[in-house]
Amino acid sequence: MEYIKNFKESLKLGNKFWLVVLMDLIFYAIFVPVFFIYGFIVNKKALYLQQVIGTTDVLNYLETASALEINMMTADLRGFIIVFLVGILIVFLIGLFSYSYSRSLIWNYLLERKFNFLKYLKFNWLNLLLLIALAILIALYSFFMIINQILFGIILLFLMIGIMYFIFALYIEYTKTGRIFHSIGNAFMLMDKKVYLLCLPVFIIISLISFIISLFVGQTLNSIISIILLILFATWMRIFILKSHN
Repeated sequence: MEYIKNFKESLKLGNKFWLVVLMDLIFYAIFVPVFFIYGFIVNKKALYLQQVIGTTDVLNYLETASALEINMMTADLRGFIIVFLVGILIVFLIGLFSYSYSRSLIWNYLLERKFNFLKYLKFNWLNLLLLIALAILIALYSFFMIINQILFGIILLFLMIGIMYFIFALYIEYTKTGRIFHSIGNAFMLMDKKVYLLCLPVFIIISLISFIISLFVGQTLNSIISIILLILFATWMRIFILKSHN
């Protein structure tokens, strides 16, 4: 009955809920413009290269072009590769640092802890480990999706809740202890199947709402709405997990 009580209380979306949503949006307000600026610059460079080379066959162009033209084309191509690679690195670092900062703000607020700069720096390493682990999981899952899309599409629904639960439990432990690998071990023990099963129907409802909306709006607007719904769900889930384990 305690789980049901916590579940009902978590559905009361008070000031704490909306403040956490605002903190979550800080990350997107920083990262999304940076990502689009990077995309704009790369696209502009790519269009310029396309205009330089044109639709002419590259091999024929190299045979007929002068040494000066080839050097200019090589310099342009080198510049594009540098902008592309350096840009990826900058976008990645901004994304990592801003994401870790926003997570640190959120969990320190929820757990009523003071922000610690050293913990924040280590938080970036923790999120880097999570990113690597998620990349491996996505690669494995993509492979299995080839076998049976419907079956593994359903599995994805359950898997996403499990991953979110683990990450939130991990962040709770890390915010309390500041120890990365200790927190990873404790996060598994913090997970409770009753909490997981109560989160699942809420996520299914959110997914259905997103699907219904997608039938009536364009892809861009639907993507924005889906992200907002996911942020709202993640915020609720954080609060519910905390209520269930405090």
